[in-house]
Amino acid sequence: MPAPTAPPQRRTGDLPTITTKEQSMTVSRHTIVAVLRRRGQHTRADWVERELPAQVDTTRHAGLLATLRLDPAELDGSTTR
Repeated sequence: MPAPTAPPQRRTGDLPTITTKEQSMTVSRHTIVAVLRRRGQHTRADWVERELPAQVDTTRHAGLLATLRLDPAELDGSTTR
């Protein structure tokens, strides 16, 4: 039996990035803002509008989305409505 191999790596500049099977997903900043405003969280919505990019990577910003109590799977569904 062959020895196990490490997952493939992709280099970005000098920082190695380990590739995983999990796919990144992006969500429109507008979608996040709309959800926060529907909840009455206008101050947070204003902050998101100022600070986040137009397309939010759910993997990169997972901690922030968790803090805002936003589930990326639900946000994905709300983009198709």
